Amino acid sequence: MKILGELQETVNELNGLEISPEVSSSMKSLLESAKWRFVDLLVGDWMRDAKLFYYLETWVASPTDAFATHFLEQIELFQRQLTTAAFKLAGGVDLAASSLSKPSKQNPVPQAFVLKITKAFLDALYAFLDGLVLLASDESPIVTGKMPSPETVPTPVGPNALELLDLQDADTRMLVVISNFTQLMKVVIPSMLNQLEAALGISIAEDRQTLLTVVQELDKTLFDGYVKPKAQVAIDTLRGGILDPNMDWYETPQPTGEHEFALQNVGDQIANEILRVEIRPYMYETLIFLVGIHAQVSSAAEPLLERTLNALVNELAEEALRCFRQVKRFGMGGMLRATLEIEFMHQTLGRYVTPSAAKTLSDLYNKISQAYSRRPGDENLQSNLDGVKKTLADTRRATGIEFLCFRQTKSGSRAAPRTRDKDKERKGSKDSAGQ
Repeated sequence: MKILGELQETVNELNGLEISPEVSSSMKSLLESAKWRFVDLLVGDWMRDAKLFYYLETWVASPTDAFATHFLEQIELFQRQLTTAAFKLAGGVDLAASSLSKPSKQNPVPQAFVLKITKAFLDALYAFLDGLVLLASDESPIVTGKMPSPETVPTPVGPNALELLDLQDADTRMLVVISNFTQLMKVVIPSMLNQLEAALGISIAEDRQTLLTVVQELDKTLFDGYVKPKAQVAIDTLRGGILDPNMDWYETPQPTGEHEFALQNVGDQIANEILRVEIRPYMYETLIFLVGIHAQVSSAAEPLLERTLNALVNELAEEALRCFRQVKRFGMGGMLRATLEIEFMHQTLGRYVTPSAAKTLSDLYNKISQAYSRRPGDENLQSNLDGVKKTLADTRRATGIEFLCFRQTKSGSRAAPRTRDKDKERKGSKDSAGQ
């Protein structure tokens, strides 16, 4: 930039001599050619660095968002600095030494330069996206051992809310990257594009839409990469219980309700085991598996919790419907037991049941009801249903601690993303030390 400034200063001096129109024209062409060449070189380095930028991911939390990394702020700063440099080289600011002492004034930038800078800006963003995807893979520098040393990469001062996470773990790393994609879509990319449009006086609505569509697709690919394997484990457990060869939905006896007397005469642990007999183990295994997912997402990327559990519950509801459609008929016992088990899942996960899942579960209840084959002696249906409701309520109370994480907050609102406990503990320690 200094060289270009000196060249511009020389051209200004020669033009001031008014040697001839031809000389002035030649000097102007020389300067424009130099500007183009300098911008060309800058764009080349811009793209080279953008493709390698993922090496600067140090997995340090952003000071402004505990569930996004400082890496996103580095991207934004890098783009701003490179765009500013390209704008200056293109003639947006007079670089001649004689002009630096005067109040800065922006000059109109030729359209060819505007297009070149805009293309470089967008190409760099796509390179950053490729790097983010790579960070979630086994080729991530934190996995391959090619992380930069802390001394070479500036990081925010203060506690790192991500330092307790095992970022060697693929699932944890993927959750953090997906959380970064969410921040990119909602905040970072719109902000950067707005700044670019304002600086260059342009509108890139079509490019903006294309870019955000690509970000959404990559986000979905990564999210599915995390959720689908988890959903498959839960689905396999659920299917194994519903379509268990040893389970005859026509002949199975109905839930006895005998636990009501037993619960009055035993301790809490035994009482819980009695209630578990009423709802078969596969349902507990499915829900306990989801508790593990809840814990993992909460620790790594809490803002993704609702999205993740919603997706898993949708998958479970659809699989339950598919499985029960394969059951040709239910006896009284089978109908009541199926209702009890599915309603237990429905109520336990109620916070994460989307309208789509609710519709699927409604279809499931209708399917069970329609496939019920009434037999002589099947009296007192309402009384039996009341017994199922009582069993369900007792079982929900007995498992309240195990599935506490699924409960809706008392305020009735979604739990707001909280800062990680370690930050709170550290702050508390500092406050105590200062007293």
